[in-house]
Amino acid sequence: MTLALNTIQSPFYRKKCKRVGRGIGCTDGKTSGRGHKGQKSRKGYSRRWAFEGGQTNLVRRLPKSGFVPLVKKVPSLTLARLNQLPVEINHISLGLLKERGIVHKDVNKIRILATLPCTREFTFEEEGIYLTAGVKKLVGHE
Repeated sequence: MTLALNTIQSPFYRKKCKRVGRGIGCTDGKTSGRGHKGQKSRKGYSRRWAFEGGQTNLVRRLPKSGFVPLVKKVPSLTLARLNQLPVEINHISLGLLKERGIVHKDVNKIRILATLPCTREFTFEEEGIYLTAGVKKLVGHE
């Protein structure tokens, strides 16, 4: 593609909006592109998102699909994220993680995942904290 002077646009270029209802001389005069009569020609008309003119809409015609598990996923946290805590903190509890804003206050279970490098020793409170096999090996919770 060659660049020509007549194809260069200013970075501030903005296409002018179409001014409708400016008489019969323009394309969208008189009815302003809305056609004649009917609900869609009236001012203030707004259609529901799935409305199909009274016909049962597609969303309701299609079968339901998918599965919503009753047991929610347990949120996870990596050892690398725990490494960012101040050095004096070695004992990790769910309360501490909530207090620091690392975990949402409504969470009552959390899974700790192993990531390398883990440069510190941690002890974990049993209540609500689940360690993966990799973490148990790294931290020494056999």
